[in-house]
Amino acid sequence: MFDVRVIAVAVCGSSLWAAVSLGAEPIGYFPEFLLTAPETVNDPTVVLDAPDDRYFGLGEDFVIYTLGAWRVLDLPGPDLNVYEADFGAVEFALVDVLVSEDRREWFSVKATMAEAVNIVGDERHNRATHRKSFDLAGTGLAEAKYVKIQGLGTGPASGTNGFDLDAIGVIHWTVPAPGSLFALIGLAAIRRRR
Repeated sequence: MFDVRVIAVAVCGSSLWAAVSLGAEPIGYFPEFLLTAPETVNDPTVVLDAPDDRYFGLGEDFVIYTLGAWRVLDLPGPDLNVYEADFGAVEFALVDVLVSEDRREWFSVKATMAEAVNIVGDERHNRATHRKSFDLAGTGLAEAKYVKIQGLGTGPASGTNGFDLDAIGVIHWTVPAPGSLFALIGLAAIRRRR
C-alpha cells in the first residue's frame, strides 16, 4: 500500500505547478545541471541530484544551478533546501544563497534561513544541522530559474575549504510539461509501495 496525495495543482503564469506529498513530506526536485562551477574542482557534478555526501568546499567560489524548464516557486513556507556535507562543523555562516529568474538580477535569501523541511529524496542526508531551508519571500520573485550558492570563505574551491556543498533540493517547483505530474505521481507511487 502507498500514500500519495496531490496537495494542489494550479496554473502559475504559463507554468503548471504542483505540490505533491507522500504522506507528510513533499517530493523534492534535485537539480541535474550546473550553469557555472569552479575550475579548481575536478568533478563539479558531485553537487547535483539528491544529497549523497559527495561534495566540495566552495572557498570564495560559487556554483550556479540552472533548473531548465523547472522553477523554484514562492509558495507559503520554505521553497528550497541547501545541504552541507553530512559531517564536521556546520558552516552556513560561510555561504550565501541567491536566486534569479534572468541571471542579471540576483536576490539573497540567506535572511530567510530556517530549520530544513524534509523532502522525499533527501533521506540519505541524516544530520538536520547540516541542511537548511530558504524562502523566496521578500525577493519580489514569484519564481526563479537559477540558484547561486556563493562561498563566503577564502581561497579557491577544493576539498573541504569553506562551506562543503553537497546538494540543493527544491521544495516548491514547477512541472515542466502537463503530463509530467502524472508521471511524477506514478514514480512516487512506485517508490513508496510496500
